[in-house]
Amino acid sequence: MDSIEISEQSSVSFDVVEQNSVLCDDVDRIMFRLMPILLLDKLKRSLLMNRVMKRKLLRILEHCGWEVTEANAGVSVNAKPSTLLGKQFEHNKNGSTCKLNLNDSNIRETMLRAMGLCINGASWIES
Repeated sequence: MDSIEISEQSSVSFDVVEQNSVLCDDVDRIMFRLMPILLLDKLKRSLLMNRVMKRKLLRILEHCGWEVTEANAGVSVNAKPSTLLGKQFEHNKNGSTCKLNLNDSNIRETMLRAMGLCINGASWIES
């Protein structure tokens, strides 16, 4: 019968591999525990940033004369351009001048053509 000899060197390397796998298991366990905490922190920072950006948007809209109704949930903001409605608007494009009186039916198209700002139309909003 053949006998297998295991030298000290091979047993040492086996111990190192075993210790590394234990170390990897510990690191995996720690990362598994830390991941929700790290993600929660990132989520809190993101929510805070969204709140700050929303407040800035509301302030700018109010400063420009829009009536803002703050939404209770979600990411939408309802605002009505009250100071613009009923005013005469003149837009020059390609040498031709377009004059019109702003109202809820044409303000969306006017803002899109003049400023490139796309807003929802007023047809579904109560006055």
